[in-house]
Amino acid sequence: MATRIYSGKDGLMYIGTSTAAAAKVRSWQFQASLGLLDISTLGDKVKQYAPGVQDFTGSATILYYQKSGTTSPVNDASTLIKNLIKGGTDGVQPTSTDDKTVTLSLAFAADGTVSPERRIKFKCFITSASIGASVGEVVSADISFTVTGGLDGTQTSGTVI
Repeated sequence: MATRIYSGKDGLMYIGTSTAAAAKVRSWQFQASLGLLDISTLGDKVKQYAPGVQDFTGSATILYYQKSGTTSPVNDASTLIKNLIKGGTDGVQPTSTDDKTVTLSLAFAADGTVSPERRIKFKCFITSASIGASVGEVVSADISFTVTGGLDGTQTSGTVI
């Protein structure tokens, strides 16, 4: 039986409800953590813990580019950055129709196939964004996100990582 080993070429990221992988993603990472509740009592000789609240965070690096036939940067990096960087003095303000969350899916697909084998889907807030340019480098945007609510267990394809 062959062992399946994943590499960066198998990684994908989806934005919103798109069935097409986000273009030009250089990397992504996802972190899950669990807060522990100290349930030790007087007289205990060792600490005891119970599970508390889960927390999910992550980041991605996305190349910044301009799609052919457009006059402004309309790309996955600018789509995500616009959720945090706003003009004017109002900052990020949820409205009755837009809570300012983004749905992301992070996935691994065997040899670049369209149907990912492993996927995590969630709603998140973009918590930081930066864009930079260096001589000899492609312009890229780094974003960080924090998941709100739980992970979506109703995957349309693939199994939860």
